[in-house]
Parts: sequence; C-alpha cells; structure tokens
Amino acid sequence: MAKNRLGVVMAEIGEKFLPLWVMALEKVNNVLDFVFKNFDTIWAVVKNVGIALGVAKLAMIAFNVITAAIRLVQL
Repeated sequence: MAKNRLGVVMAEIGEKFLPLWVMALEKVNNVLDFVFKNFDTIWAVVKNVGIALGVAKLAMIAFNVITAAIRLVQL
C-alpha cells in the first residue's frame, strides 16, 4: 500500500516538474544553438578582451615599476 502511494506521489511530482525541466532544457538548447552558430564571433571577442586585459596588466606593472623607481630616487 505504501509502495503504491509512493508511486502516486512520484507521478504527481513528475507531472509538476517535467514541464519546468522541458522549459529549462529548451532555453539551454537555444543558448547552445546561439553559441554554436556564432562561435567564431564569440571567440574573437573573448580573445580580444583577454588581450586587452593582458595589455592593461602589463601597463599596471610598468607603472608600478616606474613609480617605485621614482620613490627610490627621491630617497
């Protein structure tokens, strides 16, 4: 009897959550489809942002070296 009731409860839970899973997976599928179609553009943007961040980091390091040298000279 308890086993049968558990089956009914599981079926009711499935009826509630299955539509939510379908909606979520459709959205994930749409995102993956977009990424697949536009991968080259996305990759170019990511690569350019990475290069820009690298250049900014090098500029910060150079600035810190120069300011440290100026402080040493002023002592």
